[in-house]
Order: sequence, then C-alpha cells, then structure tokens
Amino acid sequence: MTQIPHKIALGKDWSILNPLDFFNIKFFIFNNAIGGHANTPPRLECILSPINSIDSFVHEVKELVKLYSDSNITISKNEENLKIEFFEWELYDYEFQLAEKIEDLIEKYNLNSISKTDNYNFEEIFQNRREDHKNGYFLETKTNLSRTSSRIYFDCNLKITSETEFIEHIKSIFNNFELDELKFSRKLIYQNVQFRISFIKHKTILSQNGKYVFDIHLLDNKLYQVCKDLNVTIGTLKDSYSVKYEVLLFTKKN
Repeated sequence: MTQIPHKIALGKDWSILNPLDFFNIKFFIFNNAIGGHANTPPRLECILSPINSIDSFVHEVKELVKLYSDSNITISKNEENLKIEFFEWELYDYEFQLAEKIEDLIEKYNLNSISKTDNYNFEEIFQNRREDHKNGYFLETKTNLSRTSSRIYFDCNLKITSETEFIEHIKSIFNNFELDELKFSRKLIYQNVQFRISFIKHKTILSQNGKYVFDIHLLDNKLYQVCKDLNVTIGTLKDSYSVKYEVLLFTKKN
C-alpha cells in the first residue's frame, strides 16, 4: 500500500508553467521553479518603492491576507523598499488570484514596483503561514493511489466482461466530487483490461475557505468498494508494460 496525505490541496500547479498569460499580473515578478521541486522553488514577489507613508497600505494587505490566509506570505522592508513574497513549493490559482487583489491595493495607493534593488537587507515585518493540508497524518491507501498537484490516479485491471459496469461505477464516484475531468487510459491484454484512471482538478477559485482541499480517504474507500464488488485487481498486469495506453474515455464536467 502507498502512503499519501489524508487531505491535499488539488489544482493546477504553475511552478514550472507560464501563469502570466492567464492572470492579470503587473507588479509581481514570477520565476519558474528550477530543476523541479527538489531544487529551487518558484518565486512570486514584488518590490515596491518608494515607501513613504506606506503604513496604511501594509495594514490593508494584512487585512486582505487574514481573509485569504491559505498561503505562505511575508512582507519585509528596508530603508527604501517594501517586498511582498509568496513562498510555496507549489503555486496554485489561489496565489495568483490573491496577488491580483494585492495589486489592486498597489494601484489604489499609486505605488511603483521595481525589478531589483541595490539594498537586499530586508527586515521581515509580517508573516502568514498556512495550515498544512495533510491534516497531521498520512494514510496507506487501499487502492495504491498516487498524486500530482492536479491529479489523483490509480492502476487496476479486470476481466473485459466487467469493463462497462466498472466504468459506470467510476463515473458515478467522479460525479460525487468537485472535480473537472475524469480520464480512463486503457490497454487490452488478452481477455483483461488494464486501466489507469485519473481524477483531475484544473481551475480553482479564490475563497475565504482556503484552497480546494481533496479528501483522499473518502475517494480511496469508494474505489476500493467498487474494486471489491467487481473483482477488480489493484495494480498492473505483468504483461502490460510493452503495450501503449489509449484514451478510452475523457469526461469533462459541465
């Protein structure tokens, strides 16, 4: 059995993508993660100058972050500049939508951003740390679920005679969750079908309730029951690796 967090934030991770084509960002600077998450995290920050009479602006940013507190944010300053920085290994829609709201305040106070400063001796004056989405513990999934930032998936195989009924059960499970897409990848191996089934969340909305958090435990239990009822085997067939997957069904919720 694989171990996975009980609850996870789920959605498109922009860390190695180009979010600036999708969000109206004018003041924040974004740099992609370098070498994957294990090396250099992505960077989303803005440096403002000058900072005379900026206390009211900082107060409004703090109040905004209290409403949308599900991200790691710091505010720092030196004698000349103010810096606002998101520090996350995965940057979701949430961070960029919150950055847009902060930029509304930057425009309200008629502040200017700069790309760099000669004085990087910043002192932190505010810090917000989000709660961890894994809810304090990991669990062993009965269906060997795996995950990426936007996708939860598992491998299974069954007799071809049970395929249609199995697909309908999986679609029913999918419809009970606030997810965007369901993808079946399929291989036919003799009289058996090998599936990789993906539950996908793309777009999320900035909410005072925080990021979209998915309950892995609930999905795992539902999938396990279907597999048990229809005699579905978790995992991959040993003869399946040389055969390419084909996409059998791709369902997008309205």
